[in-house]
Amino acid sequence: MCRETGYSREELLGKNISLLAPHLPRGRSGQRIKEIFSKGPLEFETMVRGKNGRVFQLEIHARTIELEGIKTVIAMARDITERRRMETALKDSEANFRDIFDSSMDGLLIADAATGRFLVCNKAICALLGYSERELLLLSVKDIHPESALKHVREQFDRQVRKEIRTAPDLPVKRKDGSVFYADVNSAPILFGGRICLLGNFRDVTGRREAALALKRSETLHRALIDTTDTGYVVIDDKGRVLDANKEYVRFTGCARLSDIRGRSVLEWTAPYHRKRNEEAVRACARDGQVRNLEIDYIRKDGGTVPIEINATVMEIDGKPQILSLCRDISERKKTIGALNDSLKELAEQKKLLEQKNLAFQEVIKSIELEKAAIKDNVARNVSELVLPILKRLKLGGAAGKYLDLLHKNLAALTASFGREITERSRRLTPREIEICNMVKEGLTSKEIADLIGASVQTVDKHRKNIRKKLGLTIHKSNLTSFLRGLQ
Repeated sequence: MCRETGYSREELLGKNISLLAPHLPRGRSGQRIKEIFSKGPLEFETMVRGKNGRVFQLEIHARTIELEGIKTVIAMARDITERRRMETALKDSEANFRDIFDSSMDGLLIADAATGRFLVCNKAICALLGYSERELLLLSVKDIHPESALKHVREQFDRQVRKEIRTAPDLPVKRKDGSVFYADVNSAPILFGGRICLLGNFRDVTGRREAALALKRSETLHRALIDTTDTGYVVIDDKGRVLDANKEYVRFTGCARLSDIRGRSVLEWTAPYHRKRNEEAVRACARDGQVRNLEIDYIRKDGGTVPIEINATVMEIDGKPQILSLCRDISERKKTIGALNDSLKELAEQKKLLEQKNLAFQEVIKSIELEKAAIKDNVARNVSELVLPILKRLKLGGAAGKYLDLLHKNLAALTASFGREITERSRRLTPREIEICNMVKEGLTSKEIADLIGASVQTVDKHRKNIRKKLGLTIHKSNLTSFLRGLQ
């Protein structure tokens, strides 16, 4: 006691107890001593001031004893100042911890590592699960997860206790109403109440999980659509290294599996004569965001060539630029274009040949026309030199004489244009009508014509009327004789 208070033994002996507790109300120390005498042993705490003025806290254990026939009080004192300070600090720390615990937006649970029972929970986890705090503290880990997932949940719980993992992702969690949501549970082992426990942080990731599943379904659908169109699909980084691809693209390379090309550069199976173009296209795509209608050749593993058309777009995935490319095998297109070009070339050659044949045909026509002109001249010369002189010597009278004159004139006009003109213009004229046309042109009257052909004048006039109609002269009222003579 002397060491604690700073007084010497001599300074304390014979002094009133109030010396050490001047701050207490007068008579309070005496009341405590009386209480000990009357009730027996007593334990209490009191504040004591030392000789140097320092105030500290003592834990007193007092009881009565008899010394030399005198009933006295003996007390044992223990300085508990530091212990009480630590307890106060601990209470303050626990209060702060509780404030932080309850203010967390994530659900927090402390569970016994051995039994899985819940010891502490915050307001967020109560709201998340639909339980009150009192209800939740009566439950354990197995009560807040679907039965079908308990084995996996317990495995994750034990691994977190052993510090093998910190996060158990996408754990199914069951609410009070039986509905299920998914949470990432981040946990760490702690010492709580003298026991090893697990502090778990529950974050609802149902929305994120559904979005991820929807994205996965969408990707699966898009891949299925791409595969249906026999289109190759490849994802590469900005260096041209393969990150992902479908079976059709793997087929373009001549390999069997995606693992055969993953991590390798697309330049490895690009034809040597197209490598520079493909390398520049990868850089341009990374820079500009897209490449359209790029045609290059791939060389398969077996040495075969596959011409492909590439359309690519840059997307940022996980914070890194990636190039998504759709590739189509254009072998058939190349064959079709080649066949079309061959056809066009053949057509051009045929056109040239036809033009040459047309020129030759024109020469033949020209030659025929010249030959026809020569024949015409020969006929005209023969008629003029051989036939007409004979006819001039014939002297016939009457109708025969007129026929002879007509014969003379017709032979003279044999090579003239009248015969061709009248034939071309009036293909529907009868032979009799053509005969009458010839006589009308020579100026014969209807009566003279009637006498020559042995018909009536009315019959000749009827023939003349039909001729005018067939030659289109009924509308214009033209003179038939003048018209026929104009055909020469």
